[in-house]
Amino acid sequence: MTVYRVVQEALTNAYRHGEGAATVDVGQRDGRICVTVENRVGHSLRGSGSGSGLGLVGMRERVESSSGRLTIDSDDGRFRVHAEFSPLGAVVR
Repeated sequence: MTVYRVVQEALTNAYRHGEGAATVDVGQRDGRICVTVENRVGHSLRGSGSGSGLGLVGMRERVESSSGRLTIDSDDGRFRVHAEFSPLGAVVR
């Protein structure tokens, strides 16, 4: 469910703040579930500061509560959300 909600929120941000089509990549690497959503940075992320930022906070809280890691960046004119989740059944201490 957390993976679904992260993709949903990332796509919402891409629609509201980005330009052009977003790409979504969901896969598995070394037993971890990896999710990346990215698109071109839109005008609202280039300095207007619109948006509350609470969607990003919510994504981070969801991912961390599932023993995952979330990175968000906007390098090279692209806005990127990347989440990695521990393998199912893994014990996290």
